[in-house]
Amino acid sequence: MFEQPSLFDSLTAELVPGVRLTDPVTSVTAFDSVRAELPRQRALVLLAVVEHQNRLFGITAADLASILERQQSVMSKRLGELVAAGLCDEAGTRRGPSGRLLTVYFVSPAGLELASRMEEA
Repeated sequence: MFEQPSLFDSLTAELVPGVRLTDPVTSVTAFDSVRAELPRQRALVLLAVVEHQNRLFGITAADLASILERQQSVMSKRLGELVAAGLCDEAGTRRGPSGRLLTVYFVSPAGLELASRMEEA
């Protein structure tokens, strides 16, 4: 009998390839060193989006980087993975402090459900 994956599985799944076949061995080694951290990072980002997104303007990777004191590139990667898992949605763009366009994210209904389960646990 086929068992449907749970929402928690979306935090641990291989959502996007971590490295490309053309990446140097240092990239492969670096990805292997963070692979075990990905579920925790995804959960942290999801909960931060739920808590800090502006209902009208959403949240950007730059916003999350400032809130969580992490690199913006890491926040972009985790947000992309959450979008791929259906836990967040891209909702257009807005200009950041530098004037560059930034992707805006909102938590999805599935992301809200998972976040509430995580907070209960």
